[in-house]
Amino acid sequence: MAHGNEQDSTVYADRSFPTVAIQSLMMCLTLAACNSDSAIGKLDVKGAFIQTEMTGVPVYVQCRGRLKDLILKVIPELSQYAGSESVLYCHLCKALYGCVQASKLWYERLHKFITSLGYEQSETEPCVFRKVVRERVYLITGYVDDLLTFATQDELDRLKEKFTREFRWITTDVGKEHSYLGMQLRFRERRVEVDMSYYLKKLLQEFTNLQAERLPGKKISLR
Repeated sequence: MAHGNEQDSTVYADRSFPTVAIQSLMMCLTLAACNSDSAIGKLDVKGAFIQTEMTGVPVYVQCRGRLKDLILKVIPELSQYAGSESVLYCHLCKALYGCVQASKLWYERLHKFITSLGYEQSETEPCVFRKVVRERVYLITGYVDDLLTFATQDELDRLKEKFTREFRWITTDVGKEHSYLGMQLRFRERRVEVDMSYYLKKLLQEFTNLQAERLPGKKISLR
């Protein structure tokens, strides 16, 4: 992980990185509920940032201590560059996590790749991509490197193949239940159940003196 706080942030005028808004995700879930024959997939790109080229102003990092030792163990010929202070100065070729521009660079790569597959970016939501095939609408929602896809099984198989070829390290899961952004999503017949009880328990587990009270309410489903 890089120390982005040591970078001159004024050099990078645009380093914003959009993530899917909760209302946009709910709209996509509503559409999935209306098309109960849709296949739902979750796709996670592993090491997304270090699979992204670092462009723009060059970034250099100091590698010392155990990190330096590990680098020299793998590439011993670099010992001649360690210098009298036993420090390696490295030019970053990949968007290392922690750099102020890393998220932006990853989003630009992801956007370019998804649109190359025939998807269009939503005019109002930069992290929702759609593709219309006859009367069917395929959707991809993105939150950094976690993607939720709504399509046919054939299209999900195609996406898996394309993403694997492009990014190499991915995990995929197709089914009627998914964990996404702290929510447990359960896709039923013409409805989607959204459950955050596990997330809330994890959030509150350090508070041991809380007293439980039952509040009026009921389970909410998207219909």
